[in-house]
Amino acid sequence: MHMLTRCMRVAIVALFLSLCIMPNLYAQDDAVVIDEAGVFAGRIGEVERAANELVKIGADVRVRTIRTFKPYATLDAYEENLWKSSPSWRANDGGRKNNLVVIIAAINDRKTGIYYGDQWK
Repeated sequence: MHMLTRCMRVAIVALFLSLCIMPNLYAQDDAVVIDEAGVFAGRIGEVERAANELVKIGADVRVRTIRTFKPYATLDAYEENLWKSSPSWRANDGGRKNNLVVIIAAINDRKTGIYYGDQWK
């Protein structure tokens, strides 16, 4: 009986952690705009409104500012890792969503990129 209670406590703690911590990990990949580099300052709302214009025509938009894409060799490699590790960026088959539009600016590297799914070719 004592073992069952201990197992139940472990299960409850694990469930609690998954409900409290894991959504925060995935919330970042769901956010339309993440300004890690602090480029937009108090104007994130303007960027979100502009992104929502693309959402209105069917795009799943992500805008990211970063200081650097390091340790990745290129911005393309950084973005590829980002979409592979972001469930909401992937289609059911594991590939890139066909309606995804990603805009990334790496400020210190002075690089920008626009990445998109097949729907926008």
